[in-house]
Amino acid sequence: MSRDITMCHPRLQRLAAELVTECGKAGLMVKITDCYRDAVEQAECVSNGTSSLYYPNSHHNWGTAFDFCRTDGKGNGYYNGDRFFERVGAIGRDLGLEWGGNWIKPLDRPHFQLPDWGTSTVSLKALYGTPEKFRETWKEEQEDNEMPEVRYNTIDEVPEWGRETIQTLIDKGCFADPKNLNLSEDMVRVFVVLGRCK
Repeated sequence: MSRDITMCHPRLQRLAAELVTECGKAGLMVKITDCYRDAVEQAECVSNGTSSLYYPNSHHNWGTAFDFCRTDGKGNGYYNGDRFFERVGAIGRDLGLEWGGNWIKPLDRPHFQLPDWGTSTVSLKALYGTPEKFRETWKEEQEDNEMPEVRYNTIDEVPEWGRETIQTLIDKGCFADPKNLNLSEDMVRVFVVLGRCK
């Protein structure tokens, strides 16, 4: 099984990184263990009993799921006597992931997946046909996410349409350092809209 999260959907990659970070902050040490599975790997999982789903019926086959384990030395990595997996599951849900611990059958506590296409892969198959065709759509999403966010640090950098509002906030002392505003375009928009609500 691939432990390479970069073989998964770009959004899942980001959410997996956030999950590990947020779990670490909560004192829950986790490791991503199983990500993308090709047809051979999925057949092995069915053969050894770790999955009942044949290719391409697992979200792992589509790059939209990953499994995890605990790395704090308690038990065999899957010990749950202290409800470790429920605490990680809650963090994952808060991040927007679907947690396998919420399922009734099969109950799959060490599993997360993107919720966009439902619990099964029926929607993915109907929309894209094959995991390979689905993967072709990721390039577009990766390119969208690689565009750097513009930040405005001085009043002169702020777009003209928002400059008056931001200058008013600077004059009122709303920014700790007017020479390092660190504003995104979305933040400027919010300030402009809120300024209109007076």
